[in-house]
Amino acid sequence: MILREQGYGVTIVDGTGKVEKRSILMVYTHRRGSSEIIKTILAIDPSAMIIQNDVSTLVGGFIHSGKSLIK
Repeated sequence: MILREQGYGVTIVDGTGKVEKRSILMVYTHRRGSSEIIKTILAIDPSAMIIQNDVSTLVGGFIHSGKSLIK
């Protein structure tokens, strides 16, 4: 997966849209890195639906500390 190759942590969830099955990707990064991730996703799938949320609490998982999270 391209986002993982670029060093981002990605969680993939199987979902069902209105007419077909879709993959839901959850990617956590600092706000500064969001525009780069959005460009990458749209280059792969121009019809991707992207939702950006602020995270107040994140417990568990694999989060890199320091600059590795900021692309």
